[in-house]
Formats: sequence, structure tokens, C-alpha cells
Amino acid sequence: MELLSPVKRKDVDMNRLATRPCGGTLPGAVHYETTPGSRNLVAWKIHTPAPNGRCMIRVSDSPKEKEFKEILRPTDNSAGDDGSFECGREITNFEAKEVKIPRDLVCDTCIL
Repeated sequence: MELLSPVKRKDVDMNRLATRPCGGTLPGAVHYETTPGSRNLVAWKIHTPAPNGRCMIRVSDSPKEKEFKEILRPTDNSAGDDGSFECGREITNFEAKEVKIPRDLVCDTCIL
């Protein structure tokens, strides 16, 4: 059996891995790998609450707003007919929903 050495991330200062808030990763877009058909937790922090807040998790392989057509519905069935769900209604450090990535979703650099 051959052991492979781990691939070092280019944007991480390995001496700062325990440093808050990003563990040494440079600020910017979050990079995440997943598999079609898998279940994934999407989380966010609420700084400014909206009493009637609703969220929608959409995915695309383009950063253009009009290209975000695929809606990822929470696995807890909390989404309405339009795919949106209650969120952001109170200040919190952690609000999340589990979503399932569609098996037929194909993109190299998907954006949530």
C-alpha cells in the first residue's frame, strides 16, 4: 500500500491554523468540495435580524444572479413552494440548514 502525502493548501499560513476567525485562511470566498447526492450543512451568522426574514439557498456555476436557478431545499422540509424558508429573525452566531446536492448537478466551481 502506498501512502500519499497530503496536498498543502496554498492560501493557508500553517503557523496560524488555530487563529480566529478563519484559521489562517486568507479572507475571501469559501471553497468547499462535495459530491452530487450528498447531504451538506450550510451555515451562516446573523448580524442584523429581519423580523420577517426568509432565505433561499441556490446554486450555480456562474456568479451572475440570473444564473442561480437551482434551488437547494432544506432536508427538514421547512421550505415553502418557492424554496424559501424562515431565517435571520434573531441575532445568532450559528444558523444552518442541511441540504442535499442534486445527483444530476454538474459544475466544477459551483457557487451557493
